[in-house]
Amino acid sequence: FTGIPDGFNFIYAVPTKVQLNGAKFLDGYFKNGTTYVHWSSLKTLNIPFTYNGGVSYTIEGRNIQAVSINGALYFNWSLLSPGNVTFTGISDGFNFIYRAPN
Repeated sequence: FTGIPDGFNFIYAVPTKVQLNGAKFLDGYFKNGTTYVHWSSLKTLNIPFTYNGGVSYTIEGRNIQAVSINGALYFNWSLLSPGNVTFTGISDGFNFIYRAPN
């Protein structure tokens, strides 16, 4: 949520289907115009990362902040591995495709 005069603006995250390289994965969320995927997608896709505690991760040498949605940590899909992750639409969601850099 964010503060507004005399109250709060609650930002709702809509559940969305997620596939990783064509395989069914945990549902993600559509929030602020983009899809967020569960942090464990890093393990599933074998993207190098280090968990630094709290919401802080180092992914491929970049410091990234996760977002808490319904008590779990999620990443904007485009932060997983820029230039190496693309997507295609599926019914009610997205298939994120990771191609490891050479």
